[in-house]
Amino acid sequence: MRARGFTLLEMLVTLAVVGLSATLIWQALAQMAAVEQRLGTSQFASGKHALQRAWVEQAIAGVMTGPEDAGLDLTGRADGMRALTTLPPVADPRGPELVVLELNVRNGLTRLQARRHSDAAAQDLWVWAGPGRFEYLGAAGQWHDRWPPDSTREQRRRELPLAIRLIGPPDGPVLAALVAQPSPLLMRRNIMADDQVRR
Repeated sequence: MRARGFTLLEMLVTLAVVGLSATLIWQALAQMAAVEQRLGTSQFASGKHALQRAWVEQAIAGVMTGPEDAGLDLTGRADGMRALTTLPPVADPRGPELVVLELNVRNGLTRLQARRHSDAAAQDLWVWAGPGRFEYLGAAGQWHDRWPPDSTREQRRRELPLAIRLIGPPDGPVLAALVAQPSPLLMRRNIMADDQVRR
């Protein structure tokens, strides 16, 4: 008996099937890579938005009043605010700092920028398409487009709003309640003698 090999036709059919299979596998891998890249980009973008939202919420929640007559009280407008905050969203924070948050609109994009009050250069915290504005919640439950809402009454200048919201960012407004309201514990500590505080 003579050993029988592949015919030319069998070899051509085998090569065609292998080539077609390799092409289909290559296309499937390319589509999987494109899907992974799109998912990675969207996850990165959503993570970035969450981080930006957290920076702004923390900066607002940390707003406090400064020493009396030091000029550190919160002043706010619809397009920005200047406040002393315990959690400044700036590089190299050194504790509570006087920070300016400003909304700048150019080419249909709103840029929320932050800077120390003493710095001229601002850094972008958040950029989104469309408008944006700050609002301030007064004790009567009304939202105002500036703070203090009535600057003619000097005794109200040191009051803080109950909350501040930033309208315009993606995924809805940023709302932060101010936690630096007068604290009974702090007030009690301030009137106690030094030896009572140490105990």
